[in-house]
Amino acid sequence: MTTTLCLILALVASLAAALPQPQEVKEPKTASNEAMLIPMEVCYDGLGCFSTGGNFYDLVRRPLQLLPQSPERIGPTYALYTRRSIISGQSLVYGDKSSVEKSNFDASRPTKIIIHGFLENGSEDWVNDMKKALLLHGDYNVIQLDWSRGNQLPYTQATANTRVIGAMIAQMIVWLEAEFGASWTSFHLLGHSLGAHVSGYAGERLPGLARITGMDPAGPYFEGTHPEVRLDPTDANFVDAIHTDGDSLLSSAKLEGGFGMMEPAGHVDFYPNGGKKQPDCKQNPIISIIINGIVEGSKWAVACDHLRVLPLMTSTVMHYQGDYKAYPCDSYENFKAGRCATCGSTGCAFMGMRADEWRPPTGTSGVRMFLDTTGSEPFDIHHYAVSVSISDVSDAKKQYGDLYLILESETGERSSELTVFSKEYMYPGDRRTALMTSPDSVFNLARITVSWKHRWVLAILTQRLRINRIEIFEGLTEKRSLFCARDVSIDSGKSITLGRSNAC
Repeated sequence: MTTTLCLILALVASLAAALPQPQEVKEPKTASNEAMLIPMEVCYDGLGCFSTGGNFYDLVRRPLQLLPQSPERIGPTYALYTRRSIISGQSLVYGDKSSVEKSNFDASRPTKIIIHGFLENGSEDWVNDMKKALLLHGDYNVIQLDWSRGNQLPYTQATANTRVIGAMIAQMIVWLEAEFGASWTSFHLLGHSLGAHVSGYAGERLPGLARITGMDPAGPYFEGTHPEVRLDPTDANFVDAIHTDGDSLLSSAKLEGGFGMMEPAGHVDFYPNGGKKQPDCKQNPIISIIINGIVEGSKWAVACDHLRVLPLMTSTVMHYQGDYKAYPCDSYENFKAGRCATCGSTGCAFMGMRADEWRPPTGTSGVRMFLDTTGSEPFDIHHYAVSVSISDVSDAKKQYGDLYLILESETGERSSELTVFSKEYMYPGDRRTALMTSPDSVFNLARITVSWKHRWVLAILTQRLRINRIEIFEGLTEKRSLFCARDVSIDSGKSITLGRSNAC
């Protein structure tokens, strides 16, 4: 049985478990938690009413309709960390002014709230790692939210509870503004999975909220729903989302789906490595458990793509000047083909912490941007768009094989051998484009070394490829370099070196 099939069966079991559950706090008589097919409503003092009707009534995408549990039942906690209290959190309690007065909370500083997702808590390793990275980066109030009393099985109940948690976060921020002068225009919510949608529910109650970062927003029960139901660009002044595990479990007929969503959720949406599968996420479950321990190892073995967004986001904070530059494009396929090398009128953005440096054209939202990453920290990699013109001289022949480049800068830095394309036909007169990536920082190119290897099965004679010119566009520096080969013939397995030219 595949891992994904096991996950889907677990989710189905979770849905089936959506029957009345014993509760520590009795819910209001105005509603019950039975999975009914008719709209229901429940109201909570200070938070308003929550209905399963209207845009939330969707029997296709949200087949079991549950009401959120009470604020008392969910009982979220807020742990404050600052540069004066990095290790030990200070508890902030809504309505208790002394809890804030005794803490290091400073209303003049920007505030970051980290919000975990399904089956997690506010003390997860990734939450602590992100908190430390943020405090190293800036003098922030960092709040770790824990809503683990409301995010347990069944999944359907956890999704319903996100609405109350979002409302309670908004209530807390409004209170901090009223009592201590904290402006919600300085708040940044960072939510993972269900936490991304929690952020959206908070933001819709806070006009002018500065920013929301959705880290692989949860797909099941949210993909394809009305914007009111999920994270969307209206929830903050700036909403950015990073997608690493697209194709919702419930929308994948081939049982190859993930826990995230591919649907755009922000002003700008980043899709590292296409947004569906991440490099080095095919680790054997046993190896993962040996390396990371039973609990963490099992989580990463099951949901590596979904969890990858967490160290990825943290790396963009720790390595603030790293090459996390992403490029606007209509599809990952076109991006990989080198057809989206320039930033165009939309402009490029840096995924993660620096995303809000991008200024979208007025009224713009749902801009898809792509980039590739490595499979380990700090994850950044450099992008080069390569255009290769195959010669059309009389003795040029069609070839089939791999093309490689080694880059050399004006100051002598050299890259490793990089693959331009593999197992491709190269026809006389062709102009081929491709995206090439390199972990080596080689810019302001002076020379390149070109080689190729044929893949003809029955070739006996020496195979030769004729190249006219090669053009390289450096993604990070946006510098274009031209290298003239002038129809040179290259034997398979051999190489030539070309210097940069102004014209061919």
